[in-house]
Amino acid sequence: MARRLLLFIVSLAGLAHAQPTGRAIEFHDASRGAYFLTADREEIARFDAAEGWARTGGEFAVYVDAGDAADLAPVCRFRPKAGTGADTPLYIANAEGCDAAKQYPG
Repeated sequence: MARRLLLFIVSLAGLAHAQPTGRAIEFHDASRGAYFLTADREEIARFDAAEGWARTGGEFAVYVDAGDAADLAPVCRFRPKAGTGADTPLYIANAEGCDAAKQYPG
């Protein structure tokens, strides 16, 4: 699995005082029946420019960096290795799970 730290952050506690600092955007490729969700600004720009991909209108507020508010945990995204037949990313929102998944060679 290719590894990439996803830029959006999951809240582990109430954050009524902290305003989100970004948006996660959902994309769809109708020809492949594929969906993709990202809060990474560079990925958003690539998907906006990519042929076949369109925004679904699905989006939600996120915290971009761990320092944006108290009690945040990073979310890791693991993308399947090309040629494995798998195409669904795996999202993990705890450090132990991320570390364990990084040890998996596939």
